[in-house]
Amino acid sequence: DADGILRNNVVRFETRPETFSIKPAGQMEFSDVFIGDESSPSHQIGSCQVDGDSLLVSVGDGEKPAFSQILESTLGKVLRMALDGNPVPDNPFYVDDDRKNPANYVWAMGFRNPFGLKTVNGRVFVADNGPDLDRFLEAQPGRNYLWDGSDASIGANATMVLSPSSGVVQMDRYP
Repeated sequence: DADGILRNNVVRFETRPETFSIKPAGQMEFSDVFIGDESSPSHQIGSCQVDGDSLLVSVGDGEKPAFSQILESTLGKVLRMALDGNPVPDNPFYVDDDRKNPANYVWAMGFRNPFGLKTVNGRVFVADNGPDLDRFLEAQPGRNYLWDGSDASIGANATMVLSPSSGVVQMDRYP
């Protein structure tokens, strides 16, 4: 940011159909929700997935494990927002339309480094990278995946635990 603090952000670029250009026709930043959290060189924002009229955004814990358990932080979460950056009223912890209140955006919490994110027919799958173990899971709205800084917590609520850690960061689906 202007003070040299590393922060996460999402920027939506507008392009013109059937036009090749290196300059977007427009852009919109969704920085309000991220303004309260300092990030780190690793464990930062990860994959983004459009699912219908929503954008899901995976955000690492910024190397601050305790923040994954705090609703007033974007760190260690899967966030859900409208395509214009506003909070979605049916998010599990939604209170109001305040774009600076992270709880309005929290869809699931308790992650370390959820760099693998994929939506399939409304289902949300996450690969969460741990220090020595990784986990794969189907994320549910409002659920806490319990990352607390320990390897044991990386196994919590997992569909599959990968040992040793393999650093899954990209997922795709083959029907």
